Amino acid sequence: MRGEDHPDTLTSLNNLGVLLQAQGKLDEAEPYLREAMEKCRRVLGPDHPNTRISTINTATLLEAQGKHAEAVRLLVPIEDPARKAFTGSNARWLAKLLTTLGKARAALGELPAAEASLLEAHPLYVTTRGATHKDTRDCTRAIVELYNAWSAREPGEGYDAKAAGWKAKLDAIQPPGAEPKPAEKK
Repeated sequence: MRGEDHPDTLTSLNNLGVLLQAQGKLDEAEPYLREAMEKCRRVLGPDHPNTRISTINTATLLEAQGKHAEAVRLLVPIEDPARKAFTGSNARWLAKLLTTLGKARAALGELPAAEASLLEAHPLYVTTRGATHKDTRDCTRAIVELYNAWSAREPGEGYDAKAAGWKAKLDAIQPPGAEPKPAEKK
């Protein structure tokens, strides 16, 4: 028996939370992700890659739940260390952090900061996941939503054209036979 603080147990807690989130069971996922994150911090330390991944997963859930400010509070302190830690094929974790941070900042009305995060995340996803991967599509969709919101806030500033350009990219990367996913309302 490995024990409740064993790294494999912490990974299992994290993975269970991610699975529940993928099934749309956000409230059920939250305690597993929070427990995994807190135990990773305590057992592995704040700089361990698993701690950062667990934090990113928890923030992604919080953003999906509409807890945007809390997601930002979790991600901002690990953004710079994640840039150094998640390179090469692991840059997908930095892309996930940046996408989550961008979506949360957009929801909070921090549009320039959201734009910077999302535009940095997109090529990382294209490189590490591919142009048509669901993560790349999610990031692209978030960019469209950002520019639509910005256009509504500042009409006539060209954000509608940026939204249309990114929407065309999104339409081009939909899987064969798939209907485009409508923009989510938060």
